[in-house]
Amino acid sequence: MSLLREYSKTVNVLVPYMAHSAGTLLALGADEIVMGAMGELGPVDPSVANQFNPVLDPEDIQDNTQTKPRPRIPISVEDVTSYLDFAKLHAGLDAAGMAQAYSALTGQVHPLALGNILRTHKLIRHLTKTLLLMHMDETNDKDRLESIVQTLTEKLYSHEYRITRDEASRLGLKIAKPSDATEGHLWELYRLYEESLGIDRPIDPAREIGAEKQKYLCFDLASIESENAAYFFCSKGFAMRKGSTDLEFGVDAQEWECLEMKR
Repeated sequence: MSLLREYSKTVNVLVPYMAHSAGTLLALGADEIVMGAMGELGPVDPSVANQFNPVLDPEDIQDNTQTKPRPRIPISVEDVTSYLDFAKLHAGLDAAGMAQAYSALTGQVHPLALGNILRTHKLIRHLTKTLLLMHMDETNDKDRLESIVQTLTEKLYSHEYRITRDEASRLGLKIAKPSDATEGHLWELYRLYEESLGIDRPIDPAREIGAEKQKYLCFDLASIESENAAYFFCSKGFAMRKGSTDLEFGVDAQEWECLEMKR
């Protein structure tokens, strides 16, 4: 969003469908969020994963595939705070009981992972506020600013929560409802990007490689367009067959490519 504002004084975001998590963060920096009837935002409460997170027990993996190294379990910031709130407010534990509850928590989660959770929680609040301050005034909009930050980072209870445009407006975000004609164009634009980027289908190297034993593939993951050029963020690498059913895709480059547009 900072980069976009280097090129334009006013930046608006169009949300025809889902703009969750990082998509919501990007939208928060816009002067106006134009949301269609199907438009959704979401909470920005993060999950953290680092070398101190607990590892997944191979027995917990349904197909018993023992991945090496074993994958680490992401920890939701809100899961940790909700656990402690439950112990204090719902279970009614006293100070000694809370100490035992905290000891049980640190027995499962490394203390440094818990410290990382606090840092991440502070970071996401900082990022949310910084993006909102791109178009809000810290003094005049202080109460609305703090309310939006707290709601999106703490109060919606689940990262899967869906925020409709009416609720987003009630939260204090600058939401615009397009006319029927504009919404039709908005949805048509979304469908074009859906087809171009393959949003509606999973990346399937096996389908792309066909009957060949190996093939160099490029998948477009994002697009930025101007009047003169289109830029695509690509993930590239060789897909290789190993045996009759196994296939390996090794990414050796992720980069932006420019496609000149003929006018």
